[in-house]
Amino acid sequence: MTHYKNIKFGVDLVKASQAEYDFLVKVRHLEYLRNDAVLQYAVRRYEKVWLPLVAFEDKISPQNLEPPIDIAWVWHCHMLSPHEYTKYCRTYFRKVLDHSIIKADGAYTFTKGIWSRNFPDEPFELDQNVLNELISCTLSQGGKTKSFDLVAATHRQQDFVYNILLPHYRDPEFLKSAITRYKKYLYLYTQKNNLSNFLVPCYDIDFVWHTHQLHPIDYQHVTESLLGCLLTHDDTDCDRNPGSKLFDAYKRTERNWRELYNESFDISGAVFRGLNLEDKLYRLTVSDMDGCISRIGAVVINFIAVTPVSVNKETVKIKIFKINEAKELRLVQKLKSKMENMTWNNQNLTIRQDSTESTLLIELSAKRTFINGGSLLIGRCQQKFGFYLQNPMYQKGGVFSIEKDMQMFSTLTAAKCKVSGSILSPSLGNIELVLEQGEYEEINMSTNVNQLSDQASGPISDAMDICQVALHRLRSKNGKSFICRVIHNVQKMTSVLQFFFEDKLAAIAHFIGNDQLPKKSQISKGSLSLSSSAGEKAILIKTGEGDSTILVVKRGSRVFCSKEDPLKIKVYQLGSTHLQQKETIYVSQYSSLEYEGLTLELKKGILTCNKMKMGRILDYVAFSFSISLLHVLCMPCANPKMKSTGRNLEILCDEKTSFLVAAGLHLPFLTNNKYYGYGVEKPQRQKTYQRDSAFTGGGPKRTYQSDSAFTGGGPKRTYQSDSAFTGGGLKMTCQSDSAFTGGGLKMTYQSDFAFFSAGGGFGGSGCCGGCGGCGGC
Repeated sequence: MTHYKNIKFGVDLVKASQAEYDFLVKVRHLEYLRNDAVLQYAVRRYEKVWLPLVAFEDKISPQNLEPPIDIAWVWHCHMLSPHEYTKYCRTYFRKVLDHSIIKADGAYTFTKGIWSRNFPDEPFELDQNVLNELISCTLSQGGKTKSFDLVAATHRQQDFVYNILLPHYRDPEFLKSAITRYKKYLYLYTQKNNLSNFLVPCYDIDFVWHTHQLHPIDYQHVTESLLGCLLTHDDTDCDRNPGSKLFDAYKRTERNWRELYNESFDISGAVFRGLNLEDKLYRLTVSDMDGCISRIGAVVINFIAVTPVSVNKETVKIKIFKINEAKELRLVQKLKSKMENMTWNNQNLTIRQDSTESTLLIELSAKRTFINGGSLLIGRCQQKFGFYLQNPMYQKGGVFSIEKDMQMFSTLTAAKCKVSGSILSPSLGNIELVLEQGEYEEINMSTNVNQLSDQASGPISDAMDICQVALHRLRSKNGKSFICRVIHNVQKMTSVLQFFFEDKLAAIAHFIGNDQLPKKSQISKGSLSLSSSAGEKAILIKTGEGDSTILVVKRGSRVFCSKEDPLKIKVYQLGSTHLQQKETIYVSQYSSLEYEGLTLELKKGILTCNKMKMGRILDYVAFSFSISLLHVLCMPCANPKMKSTGRNLEILCDEKTSFLVAAGLHLPFLTNNKYYGYGVEKPQRQKTYQRDSAFTGGGPKRTYQSDSAFTGGGPKRTYQSDSAFTGGGLKMTCQSDSAFTGGGLKMTYQSDFAFFSAGGGFGGSGCCGGCGGCGGC
């Protein structure tokens, strides 16, 4: 064969790849398929029941045979080792048993009927009782098909599945390109000595390659016709460190590809994304979430009594107030009585209580003389009812009786206040979290999300790992809290957000670039893409459930250059389905954001989660800090094209906006509009404007130098208009002997968006592609 275009497949690999993607999504969300005991049980069913059934029913099309999911997963992983699968089939059935990932309508029901007729004593599906018994049992030896360990093969696939579970791997345009590249990859083996070498594909190629292997008869036909032998597939190597077999093979593949096709081997959206972290992130339990949610209930006061107080007044008053979180008082009842009988029975005073008004204040006062007028405060006491509302013992209501010493003001006589009544059955309220800001400090730590650590700091030794780090707490009314660790690394130009529930790492958010997401030209219209060259940036949120949300923002996404103008953010919910849900939101620092069950007040630092969306609270916490970081990076500065008004350049943001400050609003390297720190008076500047004909692409070249900036060794900065750069970034060169410890450290960074490199520090550098590739036939 003289050209890769002449390679023909007997399978529609676009439809097959989409079916494969759907299958992997289904497998990923079945946790029991990661349990060794369940997998060993599935291997037994696969060997003893399923393959003999397929061999016996060889007249039935593979599209009409669909096994239960546990067997389908084992079969899937077995076929991804073509030599082992072929050898096993020929040993026990004298032929290769075919398979198709594309299934006909009704195939599952049809297969279930055949199974029941041939194996009536073996259940077709795994019921919950069997699963519970398997998961709790002690593992026995098993799971191997002769020399091939099928259980280990299923575990190896988990990281591969994670790396291709982004929506573009189901997009038809992306898949058409991947199929063309797969043909080129196969044809590469016909050149030089490549058939005996170890070649490593990118993930788009690897995904189509996997799909093709799931059609073993066609795969055998195509590879044997092209290469003279069955092309093997090896996924056992996973070491991607420099100098490893996988690393060196990838570099060799990259070099051979460029020599043969005169094009880059790597493409956007097809590079190694990192390890699957799902099992390393804590998953909130129902009890965890229930402990954060507030309760709303009615407190019925039937009886109030105060012991005698020695004052020469005939009439006393009891005032009952509610106290909210802001310590504001609201009068709810006023009761009067004579001094000799300070008892109030059968009041049936009903007061609605929630998490923000869980304290009652009872004040005792007496009427002053006619001459003095007014009332004389005698004493007071407080009682919090949050204990009763949150206590499981009062879930169905109950009675209470309280006796407290009063705080006395106008008499030395001690007094006690007795209150009794009942609590009606509390109902669930919302989760309200209040931001408590921490301070940024210089800390030595890694920003690689694959190197998880619970250590907040370490000795400052490596200058490349020196970060600005802050710990912020979101505390619920019940005392439970989420902690966000914000990490900014100037030298590596990366930022990472880590989210803890109490002391357990539960979520991570970080920037991703075109290493993980495709460009708009690679996919169908409307699908998730990223245009880094146009100033777009994306943040990926990960939880114990997997990739949760991708937020995409574009520089200049405000219509006007104004701090009041909301920021436009595209939100892609990945969730448990391959079809991403896209929504556009507009985030303003001055008004509340309403999104799904979330109400976010950036300025006040309050996050409220609707009780009906309690299960999304962790996602909402990560979402809130992520959009805050994007807000900081996109904070507009004054429009350079506007005529000067003679005023100093304004910093168009509110320095008191809680969430933005927590995200790093005051850190000068995060935004391009902060020429000086907050609270520092801006000196007058000498400005030189020079228009050069060489700048055909755009704006003037500008040099700003402050008179006063250099008398004390301050920073000298050169700014060049962003319009002069096709990349669209504001180029800044800053040197200061005072701003950085170590003296004279010079840093060059390109705008607020270029500050975060595409995938830098997150394992997506393009050094290694998909699976271990192939060592020939």
